Amino acid sequence: MRIFLTSRASFSVLLLSLLFFLLAAGCGINVTTIAEESAAVNAPWKGEKFLPVKNIQQLPELPSGCEITSAAIVLNYHGCKISKTELASYFQIGGMPRLTGGIKVGPDPWKVFAGDPQGSGYGCFAPVVTQAVTRYLSAAGRQLKAVNLSGTKAAALIPFINAGIPVIVWATISMKEPYRGDGWILEGTGKDFRWPAREHCLVLIGYSGSDLLLSDPLDPQGTVLYSFSLFEKRYRQLHCQAVVVEPA
Repeated sequence: MRIFLTSRASFSVLLLSLLFFLLAAGCGINVTTIAEESAAVNAPWKGEKFLPVKNIQQLPELPSGCEITSAAIVLNYHGCKISKTELASYFQIGGMPRLTGGIKVGPDPWKVFAGDPQGSGYGCFAPVVTQAVTRYLSAAGRQLKAVNLSGTKAAALIPFINAGIPVIVWATISMKEPYRGDGWILEGTGKDFRWPAREHCLVLIGYSGSDLLLSDPLDPQGTVLYSFSLFEKRYRQLHCQAVVVEPA
């Protein structure tokens, strides 16, 4: 994969509009296009659309908390004034894997956050985010609900953008190829598990032609642009996980 900066005339109006909104909100933006040379694709939609989503960075408070920060980005878009660190208290934390009788045993990231979002950790998957956001919305008395869309194809996420709903998605850091990371035995089931190294959670906020615009809690530029084909590949490699917050 090659990473490069580019400028596209057909996308200039979109970027200027987004820049105006974010500057008005008191923040800046740099948009990076990251694509594979062979990633040309005919997108299953036409035109362009973006949602005025303000980025939140996970660092320095939550070095392992991309999932929590992505959820905070979406909740704030919907008018919920909650910080990423406050939202972290609604997540079930499972701690790090540990040796038990010479066997490495650890939490199930489909059920709890593996590690510590404020320190060393791995992360969690869509069901955990859905449950944590549901707890917060219930406590806050908001007429919103979290919906786990896992299993939805990447192209089928676009109608949510058209409806004004950003989507929390799982992919990889900088859309790099994932690989088999650390492994352990899952508590409660005894099953072998391998963490998908480079796992990353971010928010889909728009599209233009065959490109997707995402709010990235780890990239210091905040908003990044990836080709649809590259995103789709990484999204599938991370089990097609997605979560939205929508009216109850």
